[in-house]
Amino acid sequence: MRPSARSNASNPIISINQLRFVVLSTLLLTVMPAKSQSSVPKDISIDSIFGQWQNKQAPGVVAGLIYGDSIRYTKAFGYADVDNGKKNNAKTRFQIGYPSRQFVVLGILILESQGKLSLGDPLRKYLPDFPQYQHRLNISHLVNHSSGLNDLRMLRRIIGIEDNDLHTQEDDLNVIRTQKQLNFIPGTNFSYMTSKTEITLMLEIIKKASGQSLASFATDYIFSPLQMENSCFSKEDNNILENKAISYQNQGDSLKLQKLRLTHVFYTSAEDLNRWYTALTGKAQTSLSQIMRKLDKPVTLKNGATFDSWWGQLTLGRSFYHKERGLPAYWQFGRVGGYASNVFRFPEQQLTSFVLGNNNEYNGMPAMLHANQYIENQYTEPSSIDPKLLKIRSLSAKALKKYEGHYWDAKRGIARKLQVERDTLFYKRLDQEEGAPLIPL
Repeated sequence: MRPSARSNASNPIISINQLRFVVLSTLLLTVMPAKSQSSVPKDISIDSIFGQWQNKQAPGVVAGLIYGDSIRYTKAFGYADVDNGKKNNAKTRFQIGYPSRQFVVLGILILESQGKLSLGDPLRKYLPDFPQYQHRLNISHLVNHSSGLNDLRMLRRIIGIEDNDLHTQEDDLNVIRTQKQLNFIPGTNFSYMTSKTEITLMLEIIKKASGQSLASFATDYIFSPLQMENSCFSKEDNNILENKAISYQNQGDSLKLQKLRLTHVFYTSAEDLNRWYTALTGKAQTSLSQIMRKLDKPVTLKNGATFDSWWGQLTLGRSFYHKERGLPAYWQFGRVGGYASNVFRFPEQQLTSFVLGNNNEYNGMPAMLHANQYIENQYTEPSSIDPKLLKIRSLSAKALKKYEGHYWDAKRGIARKLQVERDTLFYKRLDQEEGAPLIPL
């Protein structure tokens, strides 16, 4: 991360070399080790992972796990609709946020296989009213996150349109069209933070190339072949959609509805994700499953470079490939309104664990602990490290103070702060009271 230009006297600008010394040479103290389990644990031991959502009239989660060729676990906790007493179940529809973009990319790959488009086609072949940029912008650049376009969400905010303000797909296209020059030659750099822009354009290309609406195309060529009966692209104001989890946010002891106004939303269920990941990771060799497996290829530039971050290597399917305690893994996380989703896939162990929720809470920890019930003994690295075994430098509070400040990571578009408390340096999100203590090595 690099320091924010907004740093002041109490938050001095810090060089990147100093920061690496402190931040990248530290470890989190608050690691939760998982219990070692047999390869086929009892459901009752897994249920305890989701205990906070059991026996409460409150929004909750639905969890699923695939191991080998079989679905080992699918179970719901909490309520889809608290006011009307409707509990979550395996068919409950949730929005999953960012992971839904893999279905849009798949739509592009399917149309390519049908000969209805080429990844080398220029954007203006399908959107002729877009600017004639100084460099050619192809579909491949949208798919590979290397377009050079600006971030749609930020552009909307600059002109006074917030996420929950009413807007249409055409409104979004009009905003994107205002950019007359690209930020770099497409294919020479990554533009990860413009993913909303790129996915919006891919949605429109699917419509133009297929002659169908996104909802119709996805149903015909993805959801129906995979028997994903509870999955669909829809509009948020579609009140006819049955068995839909309500988007909630906890406010102390009360609940608040998290209403959304999005141009396109995707709903799916735990039952459908079991079918999706079985087709993606299983042994079946259908024409669709073979195209689906292209989603695990990394996004690349013209020179072959890949997008690598501490989350891992970004793929066409918008997963992050990394090592989880020594084991190769893919991770996807999404959050929109009160909905959240987490998916962990371990290809060598043939295991997929996921959790969907409607309670506005990050659910990555239960998804990982769920996976650990089956593969804890296969990890090659421990779940935590004893700080007493490390060679730690002793720094005074005064010495630590010079690392305080606000930091900006342009690659991932996130801000963090470092702050000294009780002679310890803490790493925090900007809206967090409690942070993670850091150890200088």
